[in-house]
Amino acid sequence: MKNILLITSCVALMAACTQEADVVLPAYESQLVVECYLEAGQPPRLILSESASFFADATPFPLVSGASVLLSYAGQTDTLVNELFTDPITGRAYNYGSNRPLPSDPQGDFTLTAVDPQGRRIEAITRFMPVVPITSLAPTFNEEAEAFCLTTFADPPEQTNFYLLVLNEGQAYTPSLLSTTLDDNFANDQGNIVFGSGFNFAEGDTIVGTVYHLEPTHYRFISSAQNAQAANFNPFAVSGEIVTNVQGGLGIVAALAYDRQTVVVPAPPQ
Repeated sequence: MKNILLITSCVALMAACTQEADVVLPAYESQLVVECYLEAGQPPRLILSESASFFADATPFPLVSGASVLLSYAGQTDTLVNELFTDPITGRAYNYGSNRPLPSDPQGDFTLTAVDPQGRRIEAITRFMPVVPITSLAPTFNEEAEAFCLTTFADPPEQTNFYLLVLNEGQAYTPSLLSTTLDDNFANDQGNIVFGSGFNFAEGDTIVGTVYHLEPTHYRFISSAQNAQAANFNPFAVSGEIVTNVQGGLGIVAALAYDRQTVVVPAPPQ
């Protein structure tokens, strides 16, 4: 009874101390937002939009039209035109792009600049990391004949490396069953990184494994975006700023260097 009275008193005291206050927020200034992933041998595509206030309607960021978008690399500059581009394989759509494919063996810096009709300017620089090949993509069964997948690849020595490991079922662009960032701390004594999935697979499933070798800025962008997303569902989390490599705006411009392998889950051992 004493505990009940004490709790009741505390609640009443907190209620008495609660006051409403009007907080005047400064006017929000929108920024350009770019999302661009370059692939060797593929034409460049990107989405250019602008940010919106946290308290704005829950709608996609408004697309930006009429901007001058340039991609410079290897002593040349390509103009990305403001048109609708769609990828029939991934189903993704973009509002700027070019039909000229990038080199199959890209070298050096790739610099993206964009200036919109309001005079806002953004710039980002990226480069392709060396591809890190997958040495093994191995479905493994437990005693209940449930299958998980062990992905193995060699971590290049004498440098700090960052990765994104993605496992899909069926095709590479279906919703991922595993998507996790890794670094050198996951390497074992032999210099290999071995990472296991959950028990997501069964006999006959097709597993598509992809290992992306990330630039440090791309790794920090993914990690900070994941932390910011998690903070939205945790009232006690400290909201963090998303790390970007875009000067003058938000988003990410990244060159994708990856290896991809496919394996079909065999019958479980008898």
